[in-house]
Amino acid sequence: MGIFEQLSGYLSFSFVRYALIAGVLIALCSSLLGVTLVLKRFSVIGDGLSHVAFGALAIATVLHLQNNMILVMPVTVLCAVLLLCANQNAKIKGDAAIAMLSVSALALGYLIQNLFSQSANVSGDVCSTLFGSSSILTLSKLDVWICVGMSVIVMAVFFLCYHKIFAVTFDETFASATGIRAGAYNFLIAVITAVIIVLAMNLVGSLLTSALIVFPALSAMRIFRSFRGVILSAAVISVVCAVGGILISILASTPVGATVVAADLAVLSSLDVGWAIINTLHILFAIAIGGSWAKERAGGAFAAIIAFILINNITGQIFGVTADMLNDSTAVVHSLFGKEMLVSSYFTSVLGSPALNMGVFIGIISGFVGGIIYNKYYNFRKLPDALSFFNGKRFVPLVVIFWSVIVSVVLAIGWPVVQSGINAFGIWIANSSDTSPVLAPFIYGTLERLLLPFTC
Repeated sequence: MGIFEQLSGYLSFSFVRYALIAGVLIALCSSLLGVTLVLKRFSVIGDGLSHVAFGALAIATVLHLQNNMILVMPVTVLCAVLLLCANQNAKIKGDAAIAMLSVSALALGYLIQNLFSQSANVSGDVCSTLFGSSSILTLSKLDVWICVGMSVIVMAVFFLCYHKIFAVTFDETFASATGIRAGAYNFLIAVITAVIIVLAMNLVGSLLTSALIVFPALSAMRIFRSFRGVILSAAVISVVCAVGGILISILASTPVGATVVAADLAVLSSLDVGWAIINTLHILFAIAIGGSWAKERAGGAFAAIIAFILINNITGQIFGVTADMLNDSTAVVHSLFGKEMLVSSYFTSVLGSPALNMGVFIGIISGFVGGIIYNKYYNFRKLPDALSFFNGKRFVPLVVIFWSVIVSVVLAIGWPVVQSGINAFGIWIANSSDTSPVLAPFIYGTLERLLLPFTC
């Protein structure tokens, strides 16, 4: 039986459909508020409140409440308000208060479940509550409706107060100065956080709720820079990971909570790897071209790396650019022809040193410099006996150093002109939707394709 046939069979069961509905709604709500909590540096509060919810759930279980939400929700909301909106004059503040409250609640909950448990499998009950091993698959129809109702309320409040939450998130002082009641909206954020924590316990358990809130937000921040873009992408990532995690856990018989969190972690890790590759693409170009162009891959790649480091370092030194100037948006230098150059537009940091911002072009140039020089001098044997140690392959780095200086001077003279042309071309491409709707994309695509041979 194929995977799709298996999924179709599982979806015929009501508990699977309930789990998917609740999982999507919980993931959606968690992602919305997760961005705000991460930006306000309140990420750890999710972990703290989840422990509080666990302790309250243990008490509700001992009291044999028909619906544990009656106790768990108010207690969690109260603690959230105390943690997020407590007076600054409190004796215990910030992370210390969160740590004290969370550990105390966790210990108290576990103690109560052991002392007053009516179940023969106390360890299993605790594990399910803490890690969400199967909680989402045991929801009743009433639980799902409660989840739907609370999720709708959370999303409605968030979207209705979107602009106010945005202002309070980024600059609370400025928001207060413009007439926004920052304290009231912090209170609102606290209440919503508590509600989401209680809901998320059904999906991933008490100990893993912070991951459900934080991971999608961190992943989205690696893709978009705008608040709205981060919110929307976090929602998509969270929902996809929740649905995928639930389905995988059903097919593979793995714990639901841990599987959902693992899916979120996989997305975050893949984005980190992707951006790491993009940020080091110029180095990869240098190594690839140097290794493929030279008669010996290792030797050519090594020579290309030396050229890459030296050329970048020297171009920064020629213009006298420092690390502080890179962080100054108003800093300027002058080209060798006297033209004023904005440092932030023409320079970047490469391996910790200021350098001309040449993107992958510096990798291509360094790769050819290293490969060509290696092919020409790897078998050099003309040095006198006193210097015979440097014959052969040892002579290659010396020649690379010499030519790197020359190439750096040439680039220092010519690249600012080229960069100005690239900037002008980019502006033309960006503004050509009306003036050149066919020609501009054609030119851009052609130039992009021309780079493919250098990547092979």
